Amino acid sequence: MKTPKTVLVIEDHPLVLEAISLLLEAEDLRVVGAPNGAAGKRLIRKAPPDLIVCDYQLPGMNGLELLSDLRLDQRTRRIPFVLITALQEPDLRERCLRKGCQMLLDKNSIYAELPAVVHEMLSPEAANTDPEAAPSRTRTT
Repeated sequence: MKTPKTVLVIEDHPLVLEAISLLLEAEDLRVVGAPNGAAGKRLIRKAPPDLIVCDYQLPGMNGLELLSDLRLDQRTRRIPFVLITALQEPDLRERCLRKGCQMLLDKNSIYAELPAVVHEMLSPEAANTDPEAAPSRTRTT
């Protein structure tokens, strides 16, 4: 039996964090949760996950600020990063691309889209791609 991949979910709303965790656990993934960017950063430094799913609007530091910090560290710069948001900011997609985010998902569609996105990001083909060199995508519905 192979070890399940670990997904760190950083989300400040406890019910949303629980729902995303249950959704991903049903996909045979190990899920670790953090309520904010600082707690997520500590968990990442302690045991880097295979993938990070992070809310954009977080107390303290937002998801893009966390991503910027992670991309500066050799130990964390290659971890795939999916940003989720309920905001419809016109320049958010471009900022995500510049920071090296692989996927931007609308919170209204994450329950339908997230399992497939996570499996795609954790696939062997994706594992051989540098996140900074891979094209970033945005999905909104």
